[in-house]
Amino acid sequence: MENINDIMQNSTGNNNSLINLRINLDKIDDFITDKKILEIVGLVKQSFPFTFIGRQKIRRVIDQLDFAFWIKDPNKKFVLVNKFFAEAVGLSLNKIEGQYQQDVLIKSEAKLVSNIDDYIVNSANSVVYETYSKTFAKEMTQNIEFPITDLDKNVVAIIGYNQKMDEINSVGEKVE
Repeated sequence: MENINDIMQNSTGNNNSLINLRINLDKIDDFITDKKILEIVGLVKQSFPFTFIGRQKIRRVIDQLDFAFWIKDPNKKFVLVNKFFAEAVGLSLNKIEGQYQQDVLIKSEAKLVSNIDDYIVNSANSVVYETYSKTFAKEMTQNIEFPITDLDKNVVAIIGYNQKMDEINSVGEKVE
């Protein structure tokens, strides 16, 4: 199992600028203050694994977000992404969903996120990291990824989203 030091060492030697990385052992509603995200998480938990209708219901909600949002399976394959995400990577939703992240993201970002996802799958902990993203905002972003687990605490999905650093106050909350 990879630890946090391995993530840092394996991910900082490339063109990515990993600035800050934090592991959260708290429940997600203890560190996510955005009510929209918490509502979406509730929908995902009720609907996962997705039916066609459940997927469309969640898509309608996530497509209204003004930041990237994604759901991956534990094997790093995108299950669902929003329009903002698709526009940022320059692909249609159909070309992203069902694809592995290394086939969608630029190489340096895919390596960083892959290491973080390995940690999440192995530990069932959430990770908040700040990085300069060449894909999403072309500026500093805070990325939050957290697991959805089954009753046996096995990770069945990883939910992630990002926000620009200038939209976050000093305690990590989104500024409206």
